[in-house]
Amino acid sequence: QVRAQGVKNAMAEYGIKSFEMIDAGGLEATTVESRITAYLTSHPETTFIMGAGGICTDRLMSSLKAAGKNPGELYAGGFDAAPATLEGLATGYLIASIDQQQYLQGYLAIYAMYLNKKYGLTPNVDTGGYLITPDKVDMIKDLSGKYR
Repeated sequence: QVRAQGVKNAMAEYGIKSFEMIDAGGLEATTVESRITAYLTSHPETTFIMGAGGICTDRLMSSLKAAGKNPGELYAGGFDAAPATLEGLATGYLIASIDQQQYLQGYLAIYAMYLNKKYGLTPNVDTGGYLITPDKVDMIKDLSGKYR
């Protein structure tokens, strides 16, 4: 919910006043895809859609196709670097995705605890908001699913 609130705040800051947050169905990919497709079909005026998590973002391209949308017809993006997300970026269905850097989130959390215990330090842990755009897909595809 914090991520969704950040999206809402950014939209408000840039003057976007009309938007909806939908429950896409959680962790079950076919439910997520079905709900996103149903929303897009019943709201053809939609110009922007963002997956708030990896599963939603991963299902955006297939949902857009199922709703009869063409690449670039609306702005779409989200979070994570799952295979279908990278394909969506490469084919123009998605414009960007934020790589969550899961390895760093785990590794740096332990490192920060060590520094705090041993030296009393509380370092800033920045796992970055690495923006994956279509021009970076090939590089990320090689790294996806590996330590990075």
